[in-house]
Amino acid sequence: MVDNEMLLAISDLLDTKMGSFKVEIHQELKKDFRELKKELKQDIQDVRQELKQDIQDVRQELTDVRQELKQDIQDVRQELTDVRQELTDVRQELKQDFHFVRFDIENNIKPQLNLLTENLLPAAKRYSQTTEDVEQLKTDVKLLKEVVREHSIKFQLIS
Repeated sequence: MVDNEMLLAISDLLDTKMGSFKVEIHQELKKDFRELKKELKQDIQDVRQELKQDIQDVRQELTDVRQELKQDIQDVRQELTDVRQELTDVRQELKQDFHFVRFDIENNIKPQLNLLTENLLPAAKRYSQTTEDVEQLKTDVKLLKEVVREHSIKFQLIS
């Protein structure tokens, strides 16, 4: 049994040595785990802080963009108001010009046209009558020419 005792003693010695080694490894693992946990917490805090800053930056940019959009919308509204005013002014000028043209037609052009019509219609009638008279005269002159020619021939025969 000596061998058995010896084996038991070696086994006890190994258990003792292993137990202390286990405790050391366990303590080192705990220490490493705590350090990792601490680093992870710090990394998480850093990432949170960066995310908070990024979110704050994005919010600020959104606020700036909103402000720019509001200003752009306000500028467009002002331009629209200006264009509407210009259109109103142009419309008013056109109305005034139209009234002036209408006034000019009624007071200057119509009376002159009426005067021309009053003078031209009788002249046209006279022209029409004169044209008929001229045609009659042409016929008469033609006839006279014929008679004169015949008489000239007869006079030449007689003489």
